[in-house]
Amino acid sequence: DSLTGLHNRRSFNQHLDRLWRQAQREQKTLALLLCDVDHFKAYNDRYGHQAGDAVLQRIGAVFEANARRPLDMAVRLGGEEFALLLYGANEHEARLRAEALRAQVQALRMEHEASDTAREVTLSVGVSCLWPTPGNDLKRLYDLYEHADRALY
Repeated sequence: DSLTGLHNRRSFNQHLDRLWRQAQREQKTLALLLCDVDHFKAYNDRYGHQAGDAVLQRIGAVFEANARRPLDMAVRLGGEEFALLLYGANEHEARLRAEALRAQVQALRMEHEASDTAREVTLSVGVSCLWPTPGNDLKRLYDLYEHADRALY
């Protein structure tokens, strides 16, 4: 992604497919954190798109810092949507990382007077964790994404 320096959706899709096959071989879990910047359209409307881009860059840096292990991946899916793919993380670890992301973004104290949630920029996170079992196909990856998306809302 040219704005944040993170992986983009296309890179994410390719990486996810490769990691899924590796997780099956190594019997490791995959966790997906799907994230939205809350009330981002209202932010852009109030402060302008340049300020919105600066917010996305700062949030991107938080995501990059949270992709700690070599097979973790921080992604800007598009607009104000981000994801963090965690290789080998169980559900408890993924939930802890989700809360850490949320808190780190809020700790940036980026003013957001147009938000219905808080007076600073906040992040909503949906978590999904998948343990590969023999015979699982790539459709399960769709389930991983869909579960995280439902959890986000």
